[in-house]
Amino acid sequence: MNYDHDGKVRMDCSSAYVMSAVTGQAADYNLVLANDPDYDRFGIVSGAEGMISANAFLTVAAHYLMTHRNFEGLGIAKTVVTTDMLARAAKLLDIPLYEVPVGFKYFGPLYTDGKIAFSGEESAGGSFIAKDRSVWTTDKDGMIMCLLAAEIRAVTGKSPIEYYNDLCEKLGRPYTMRSDAPATLEEKDKISALTEADVTEKTLCGSPITAVLSKSPYGDFAIGGVKIMTMAYIFTSWAASFRAMKYVGWSEMFSSSGNVAVYFICWTWP
Repeated sequence: MNYDHDGKVRMDCSSAYVMSAVTGQAADYNLVLANDPDYDRFGIVSGAEGMISANAFLTVAAHYLMTHRNFEGLGIAKTVVTTDMLARAAKLLDIPLYEVPVGFKYFGPLYTDGKIAFSGEESAGGSFIAKDRSVWTTDKDGMIMCLLAAEIRAVTGKSPIEYYNDLCEKLGRPYTMRSDAPATLEEKDKISALTEADVTEKTLCGSPITAVLSKSPYGDFAIGGVKIMTMAYIFTSWAASFRAMKYVGWSEMFSSSGNVAVYFICWTWP
């Protein structure tokens, strides 16, 4: 295990920095699969192609499950800060998408109510129902995500990265960036209290703002900030984490046939 992006020691199998020692030896294998110590996160290395990001594999997993299982009539779910590729995949497959605030706990009722077959969150957390459509778990399960990667390779003959590249041809390819900075309790409180009324700008990065949300599209839950959407750029920003007092900025930009799409989210994670 190597140091993470900020020089700290973390047992984070979803971090390309932490997994760099593994990826350097991965050419000898079709897949290298990893979990963290409590097995709720996944890390997947596609041999010589390198490591696939958590958001990318969530997209692959959702698409594969909804096209290779008897999950007709069910949808998928994501948090407001998980890649918009999942929303695009849901639209492509003509299935429901349930978008909730940050926290895997919001997926539980969707499973028990029989609404979803798969859920994913940005921090390499994912889960899905059993083949007989029964609920396997309402929490994230890193082990089944790794086993699914092996199944995808065996059934399709494609590595997770090859499968993802094929999806990008249909859905557009996202380009992402993340930055972290310290945040005080006062700053976190201000961000948490933001609403649509606080956003007076009409454009973001030169593109017209098409929607502003302070509650989740599904369930009408407060997201602890705002989500700003345009048709030109994606920026996600939140101030807080349960581990540290910090401000996190996350951007995601899509490009497909000359069109790009954007959202901006600013929220706090208590």
